[in-house]
Amino acid sequence: MTGIEIQTMNTLFLGGQSIDSVLFFQLLNMKKNLLEAKRDWMILRDFDSTLTFTAADDYTGSKSLPARFLRVYTPYDARQEEQTGVYIVDSAGNRNPLKPIPFARRFEYKDTNGYFYIDVKNSKIGRTGTLAGTLHLFFLKGTADIEAGTTWEFPTFSHPLLAYEVAIEQKGGIDWDRVNANQVPYNKNTSNEIMSGLNMWDSRLQQTELGV
Repeated sequence: MTGIEIQTMNTLFLGGQSIDSVLFFQLLNMKKNLLEAKRDWMILRDFDSTLTFTAADDYTGSKSLPARFLRVYTPYDARQEEQTGVYIVDSAGNRNPLKPIPFARRFEYKDTNGYFYIDVKNSKIGRTGTLAGTLHLFFLKGTADIEAGTTWEFPTFSHPLLAYEVAIEQKGGIDWDRVNANQVPYNKNTSNEIMSGLNMWDSRLQQTELGV
């Protein structure tokens, strides 16, 4: 469903009373972003290999993270018995895993290879030591804001969830009255059912990836 189709559905849920378009899309994307932060959704998992470090980059030589970066995703490699979310591939093609350290401890590890840190405030990633090469980064990437003519990247069966969630916000808070408040639990029940189906869909994808 496009943004305008979700908006039309929401208007029907509200008995034909439409929300101001600017406010609607603000609420819509707020609900979308909150949902995406709830778990490490398979559909948000991404990979980037555009960043490089040279021997001249010291521990403060951090690089800008990809757009809409949420957090590092660290898939477990059963064969290597290690997390493989961040590593550097050097000029010889060797894979050099990096372990996370707190941003505040980067000076302590400044001369030691094998570690990385995230500068959350400035949306940057850095590594300690002098290891040079291409950074391979597995991460969770939030979806772009939904606009009138664009669609959400999640499966289509879940799109009505956002229309329900905005309706609940409208009836239960912004335009609260006794009639609207009485409708909120019914909308929330349907919202919860869709959310349950979405969680099950994602869980099955994760189980398949793990081979269980």
